[in-house]
Amino acid sequence: MNSKAIKFSVTSLVAVAAAVAATSASALTLNTTGLKSDAIFTLTLDAEGSMNAAGVTIAAAGNSTTTALPRVPATDIGGNAGTVSSFNMPITTVDIKVGLDLKVKPNSGQSNGAALRLQSIEGGDAVLANFKVDYNAKTVYADLFDVYLGTVEKQVPLYTFTEYKPQVLSLKGLVLNQRTYCGDLMFTETMKPKLVDALLISPQFVPALSTLKWGTIDTVVTSYKRSPALSGKPYTLADVPNQPQP
Repeated sequence: MNSKAIKFSVTSLVAVAAAVAATSASALTLNTTGLKSDAIFTLTLDAEGSMNAAGVTIAAAGNSTTTALPRVPATDIGGNAGTVSSFNMPITTVDIKVGLDLKVKPNSGQSNGAALRLQSIEGGDAVLANFKVDYNAKTVYADLFDVYLGTVEKQVPLYTFTEYKPQVLSLKGLVLNQRTYCGDLMFTETMKPKLVDALLISPQFVPALSTLKWGTIDTVVTSYKRSPALSGKPYTLADVPNQPQP
């Protein structure tokens, strides 16, 4: 057996088999902190243009594996070409469903420790952290920090999404391989006013939060070892550098 594979004990396999036999599906939660499993968040050109116009910047925060990637070619809704920001965020846990037919479907994926910091020329300062993609609800959740006020709201609905390409999941040789493609990201009604307040966004730019598609999140879960492994700890307000002094 490949030493890099996710290995389950015989007891675990028997338990899973029994659960599958007894119900329509069985859920498995896998710790992926020691595996090369990542989500790539890429903005649309329209979204980045709107952010630039509003004086809002976005940067990688969180653990060392949350990084800005090389800019990506893109076109806007008018066909104009340009490049956009893209960020890598590690996946720390994956929850999957195994059906009676042994087909595998994703329930959710968590990125504890990953964070993005948004700051505005008006003095607004917000962090989105500890992302969760819920494939059943078609919703992305995140903790929201208002850095200036020092407040935290946990797991606020951030984006809705559609799957713009078919999911690819398999458990072969006890190895999980997963690729999912979330597109047409749009801010939820819950998140919009919270971001407006945290970033002090001028009223003329608020409509863009409702109408624009903000990007894609593509995930890849592999069985290859990540060294060193991640801690899996959530990113907290105390971890944010350069906070305002009381």
